[in-house]
Amino acid sequence: MSSAKSGSYNFCNHCGYQNRSENKFCSKCGQRIQMFSLDSKRPPETVNCPNCGQPNSTGARFCSGCSEPLVDDFKVVDDGDYVLVVINLSQIDFENHRDLNTLSKRLHNQRILIDMNKVKWIDSTGIGALVTLSNRFARSQQEIKFFGMSPKVLDAFKALQVDNILELYKTENEARISWGMPSR
Repeated sequence: MSSAKSGSYNFCNHCGYQNRSENKFCSKCGQRIQMFSLDSKRPPETVNCPNCGQPNSTGARFCSGCSEPLVDDFKVVDDGDYVLVVINLSQIDFENHRDLNTLSKRLHNQRILIDMNKVKWIDSTGIGALVTLSNRFARSQQEIKFFGMSPKVLDAFKALQVDNILELYKTENEARISWGMPSR
């Protein structure tokens, strides 16, 4: 892992957050920041965010300026009536559960719908991250609903009894109807 140095700041290679140059660990995600050597001839590689243009290190998963996903693990679509978040991960676990927290910081719409069709496995850390999201959105009076859980994921939810906490639906259409929206 490496982070791009810009002025007196370093970008976290894990989440893209811009940290003060003296930080050894990212203030946002806690990952160790490894600095470029000052005598390096090669300039740090950066990629500009397609949403806001903010420069980020090439390994960043989210933009340090607007939290836009810079990887294909998540797709965010603003439908007007709600925001649809498609999770393109096969599993949600300890390794990637923080990405949900980072992603949630850019979701300011009243209604949020999470598509979990591609998630085939989730551990207790991942489930805890989803419950935390649900609680955070409830405090800000935003509604969050989940749909498309595989049987394995649904079994994990039931085993930990979070099926009583999270609003779970089989399809996107069922979730839309629960908000009183017309069927598609």
